[in-house]
Amino acid sequence: METRISNSTEAQSHRNTLIQRIILALALGYIFFFFGERVFWSFPHPGDTLISNFFGWLLYSYSAYLILIVIEHFRVRAWWAVFLAGAFFGWLTEGVIAMTLFGGGGLPFPIGISWTGLAWHAFISVFIGWYLVMMFLNGNHYKKIIFFSIGLGIFWGVWSLAWALETPPIAITPDIYLLHGLITVLLLSISYHFFSKYRPGGFTTSRWEKTGLAVPVLAFFIFVTIPAVGLFAAVLPVLFGILYFALKKNRDREESSGFLESLSGQPKIRSYFLLFLAPIIAALIYNSGIVLPTNLYVLYITTPLGFILLGIRYVASGQFF
Repeated sequence: METRISNSTEAQSHRNTLIQRIILALALGYIFFFFGERVFWSFPHPGDTLISNFFGWLLYSYSAYLILIVIEHFRVRAWWAVFLAGAFFGWLTEGVIAMTLFGGGGLPFPIGISWTGLAWHAFISVFIGWYLVMMFLNGNHYKKIIFFSIGLGIFWGVWSLAWALETPPIAITPDIYLLHGLITVLLLSISYHFFSKYRPGGFTTSRWEKTGLAVPVLAFFIFVTIPAVGLFAAVLPVLFGILYFALKKNRDREESSGFLESLSGQPKIRSYFLLFLAPIIAALIYNSGIVLPTNLYVLYITTPLGFILLGIRYVASGQFF
């Protein structure tokens, strides 16, 4: 009895305050915003404003709060479970909110199930940009950080080459491209730092907190998403149901808490400086003047990859056995 009380008291003492949880969500929200928006769109486009980017960051932060709840509730620790949590984030973003999951931009359904919810948000933003990178940073694995930064820079720059093929062409001057990259990576570094600093392992929410965050999403789905896409909206409960059963299986057999505790660390400052290799390399590639439909190359590779990874992760969850 005394041990149980002691454990309960210890858990309460390590639990984050509401302000700390909000800071964690804001930091994670920018990490997702960076990969999901700033890298995706590559550079400032006509119509971009600080206000639109600010509210975009807040929207991503709201979704980030929800994925943290999912990770905490289902004790997400294994690498495959991280991808499933990423799928939740991707389908929430592209299904409920953006509604690109149901088709759009010349991509028929069901391609939208993977592009961009799985192929970009789950794989690039969550699994690589957050999970792997923060593991590298907290472990001060300099070589891995360098390899990641070089890889991100190449991907970012090559992806940018396709914007000149839009109608009308979308382009930016070399100095603005580099400045945009440096500023956004600076904010990314700050976000990584704050996420580590504010003890993500102590992220624990109450039932009322979970309900309060879920109700607006449900209301948006009922009053906005369903009227906009009609019967296609029925796909989302099915997809989320698939994730629920796989993650529940994970929770039932996972004795320890989720991986968030491992993201609490004190990366050395020089680890963050290595991230600035990415925008420099990207700018060099973009400024080469090459124009290629690299967006299609990425689409053709990552879309089937998203479906494959989902299948592998789902089987790894033991849901089929």
